[in-house]
Amino acid sequence: MDSWSLVMFNIFFTSWPPLAIGIWDRLFPFEVMIDYPALYHLSQSSEGFSLKAYFIWAFTGLVHATVISLIAYQTFKNGKN
Repeated sequence: MDSWSLVMFNIFFTSWPPLAIGIWDRLFPFEVMIDYPALYHLSQSSEGFSLKAYFIWAFTGLVHATVISLIAYQTFKNGKN
């Protein structure tokens, strides 16, 4: 395999899941959302995009990265599988 094949493979398989979720993941059909705009009041008022929410998500990501790194380190620390 050449390097371009690997790059395209990685781009495709890392980009399509978030795109698919963003396009097709809906809590309600479009007709219901148009008829009842109060359903998405939380996103209109930006309540979920506060500085507190940002730091909570950043901390969660840091914890997950630390756990995964420590597991990988402990697994391969002796140079054996």
